[in-house]
Amino acid sequence: MISPIYPGNGTPIGYTPVVHYFTKVWVKMGYDVRVIHTSAYYPCFYYWAPKWMRNVLENIEGFTLPDVPINNEGAYEIDGVKVYRIPMKKNKPHGKFSDKTLSIAFEKCKEYLRCEKFSPDMIVGHWINPTAWMLYEFKRFFSCPSTIVIHDFESAFNLYPNAKVLRESIDIWGFRSQIIEKNHEKINGIPQYSFRCFSGTPSELEEIDNQRQWDNVSKFIFVGQLIKRKHPEVIVKTLAKVFVDAQYKLTIVGEGAMWNSLQKLTKETNCKDKVFFTGRIKRSQIFDHLDKSDVFIMISEMETFGLVYLEAMSRGCITVAAKKEGMEGIIIDGYNGFLCEAGNEKELHEIINKIRHLSPQKLKEISENGKKTALSLSDKNVAKDYIETILCYGEKIKKREISKRLKHNYLEEVLNQYQNSPSIE
Repeated sequence: MISPIYPGNGTPIGYTPVVHYFTKVWVKMGYDVRVIHTSAYYPCFYYWAPKWMRNVLENIEGFTLPDVPINNEGAYEIDGVKVYRIPMKKNKPHGKFSDKTLSIAFEKCKEYLRCEKFSPDMIVGHWINPTAWMLYEFKRFFSCPSTIVIHDFESAFNLYPNAKVLRESIDIWGFRSQIIEKNHEKINGIPQYSFRCFSGTPSELEEIDNQRQWDNVSKFIFVGQLIKRKHPEVIVKTLAKVFVDAQYKLTIVGEGAMWNSLQKLTKETNCKDKVFFTGRIKRSQIFDHLDKSDVFIMISEMETFGLVYLEAMSRGCITVAAKKEGMEGIIIDGYNGFLCEAGNEKELHEIINKIRHLSPQKLKEISENGKKTALSLSDKNVAKDYIETILCYGEKIKKREISKRLKHNYLEEVLNQYQNSPSIE
């Protein structure tokens, strides 16, 4: 497994552990897994910059920059998964690694696997940069099928002059959402081998049964980074307008560049006593807040797949996500949640009013449908389906390659026999 984001050994808490959710289940299933963590770090000024400048960068780039460079190389183990981190320097977020950096990283990977006496049957990678380049080199070196899981709209391929070659070398394509899959098919056509790679809810949530009366929907929650593309300010403004003088509660879980501006907004909209900021808290504490909320809202842009949506659904929250983003195809509007155009205050206003006027029976039905959807996508189920799918495709690819070689050898033999046979008048 190759991934630029992976937990453990100094990785910031805010970085998604999604890839680890898969690999730790695979190890428990008995598979032998090695993770190559291609950890990006940047020039010193990114870390020395004052807080206001970091906030600007976070809003522009759409993710939280670490406080210190993640440049500690070495092997470690987490939940039984063996990981080797290779720090890779680049000049800016979303930028290209130098050819020298890529080459050195690949040589370090080979040496690590040699010491581990590990030769993969399948190479899997998440995100594009630098994973696509690494997959290409690994596939050439080990001669085994490769899989890439796409988390965005593939623009990172354009960082590489040989993008066409990198694309063509990939055997199996995984997509983190229906929208990403459709975008890929529109540009590149339908791959021969592909699958949707959704996240899964923790299996222990299956035992939880939250009971709500649904006679007064007034408790709302947002969980995520406080950055521009997630539009937390739209939720604050909309709820203030919908409820006017009525009582309600909005819990905002998370931190980020918009913290101060959101605090200021609650004063401007006269809802300071109704909006509560928790900052960054433990996952178990997030579940406690979800259990005490009626509606989860996050209508963000560029949201490939948010595990927090499934977690909110699994706890019985009515969930509002963005249209044409990562949850489309999982949330069906009006059946197991609601879909709103990303950042659209007017549309969110209409949806919240609609929810408030639905009968308790209908709200309970939507909540139960959401639970069923989330719990069908447990971490064990999705991880099992993920690895069994790519291994099945891998076997087909290997058989196809063997068939090609046999056919090639047969044609060579026939040609040799023809060339060595007596000439015919």
